[in-house]
Amino acid sequence: REDIIEAWRIINNTKAGTGDTPLSQAVDLQNKRMVKILLKRSDPSVINMVSQRGDTPLLQACSQSPRQDWSGYRPAAATHSSLTSDLEAIVLMLLDHGADYNIPHRNSGKLPLELAAATKGSNVEAIIKAFIQQDAQKSVFFI
Repeated sequence: REDIIEAWRIINNTKAGTGDTPLSQAVDLQNKRMVKILLKRSDPSVINMVSQRGDTPLLQACSQSPRQDWSGYRPAAATHSSLTSDLEAIVLMLLDHGADYNIPHRNSGKLPLELAAATKGSNVEAIIKAFIQQDAQKSVFFI
């Protein structure tokens, strides 16, 4: 039981000096497998936690380009045929788990969609636009 409590504390802890969580570190490394594990096991509030740099895991992902060379680290076969990169899969997982695309970067004031639009080489912008459109359609039914 104490091991479980300690593991929970570590998963939801932040790194001193940066405010990074294990989730934000996994996003930074574009480690899709670890992001998936952490989303299942982390406190839900961690997904929208703002680091000392001013970003959330979604903002962090949207400001990155997909990694091209993993030097043997990245699996050769994609697990989801419609996504061309681990970064796109990570953004989709974050949004599916409640990442808020309306939280701006604390320093730049830019939203995830704006950061994604400025980053080339992925479909992250299209993924976020699809979520925004889906949410807008849902809200029409509640008016």
